[in-house]
Amino acid sequence: MHTGSTTGQLSKSDKSRINTFFRKALKRGLCNMPLDIEELITTADKRLFRLIFSETHCLHHLLPPHRNVRTVSSLRTRGHNFTLPHMDSNLHKNTFINRCLFQFR
Repeated sequence: MHTGSTTGQLSKSDKSRINTFFRKALKRGLCNMPLDIEELITTADKRLFRLIFSETHCLHHLLPPHRNVRTVSSLRTRGHNFTLPHMDSNLHKNTFINRCLFQFR
């Protein structure tokens, strides 16, 4: 069992080990630019999250319903117009759709 906070299902120690691997790969010339697992995850999440907005995407049905903007007053704008689900556990909060709904709002 992993300890520490997670992004998705990776713990801090998992991310640290992956970043160590990336640093060693750069040092040994296996890649030509520094990589960071957190940046790679965020970039991939943003790209896929924007792609599933299309109604023809196979994951589109996983998105929650749109919220009614006229009845909801918001103090700040969101990057999407979906209702935010109630989270009962961190495991549920760390699923891809829910993580993106809260992170990219």
